[in-house]
Amino acid sequence: MHELAESDDPSALGRFKNVSGIRCYAYNATKSFRLLYSVDKENRAIIIRSIGDHKQVHGKG
Repeated sequence: MHELAESDDPSALGRFKNVSGIRCYAYNATKSFRLLYSVDKENRAIIIRSIGDHKQVHGKG
């Protein structure tokens, strides 16, 4: 989380995903734990959309 918060461009740290029309990024925090987040550049905010393993984050389980 600190790496995302401290980054000048948090979107560059994740892999782009389009989830239900929302621009998101998937970030692997550990081998089995990932974050799905959006970046609000105007307000310099990171919006956490989902946290969990791959299936939980992407709604496949």
